[in-house]
Amino acid sequence: MCELDSSIRNKQAAVDKIQEEMLSLTVRKELLSSGMEKINHRHQEQLEQVGCQQRELDTKISQYAVLAPPPCSRKAGEMQQLLLQLVYIFFVT
Repeated sequence: MCELDSSIRNKQAAVDKIQEEMLSLTVRKELLSSGMEKINHRHQEQLEQVGCQQRELDTKISQYAVLAPPPCSRKAGEMQQLLLQLVYIFFVT
C-alpha cells in the first residue's frame, strides 16, 4: 500500500510539472504571437510608405521624362530607306 501511495504521488508530481511546463509554453507562445503581430504591422506600414514614395516618384518621372524613339525604331526607318533605294535601283535602272 505504501508503494502504491508513493507511485501515485510521483505520478501526480510529474503531472503537475508537465502542467506547469505547458502553462509556461502557452505564455511564451502568446508573447511570441503578440510580438509577431507588432512586427507584421510595422512592416506593413513601412511597405505602404515605400509604395507611396514609389507612386510619387513614378508621377515625377512621368512629368519630367523626355520621350525619344527607341534606337531600334530609328534603325528600322533607316533600313526601310535603304530597302526602297535598293528596290529603286533594281527595278528602275
